[in-house]
Amino acid sequence: MYSKKKEMSNFTEGTTPYGRFTRTQTSITYKYPFSFVGTVPPSCDVIIRVAYKKSGNVDVFDISYTNLVEKKSVKNYRENFAISYCHPLAETIIAQDDESLMEGSIVAANPITFNMIECLMREETDEVGQYNTGVVTEKCYKGQIMRALAEMEL
Repeated sequence: MYSKKKEMSNFTEGTTPYGRFTRTQTSITYKYPFSFVGTVPPSCDVIIRVAYKKSGNVDVFDISYTNLVEKKSVKNYRENFAISYCHPLAETIIAQDDESLMEGSIVAANPITFNMIECLMREETDEVGQYNTGVVTEKCYKGQIMRALAEMEL
């Protein structure tokens, strides 16, 4: 039986001059780290899609995020507790006063950004040897990649 995460995976696209993405769509669930006994902690799901495109004479990766709380799309990010306290980009949108970062980024396509995005798109069940995150959890590492990509936005 396949999980919903596997069903979303798109293996038919993803070829770039820098390699082929393992998948072009994935999702990550970020949970609030604290909860009372017997309660479900707030969480947000981030669906990530990536596409390789040409923008004029520049090659780019178009990364888009769909943010869900309780399986519903969220647009008012600052007023949603789960987004404000769980999403890895929450502090960035407040610091930069730019909620559009929650919808994605367009970054220059090159070998470095390819590997960053490839790491972001990997599943826990994929080969683990290629991306060693050290003592940082995989979800935390992916959050750091999302913040770094937001800083590289064209």
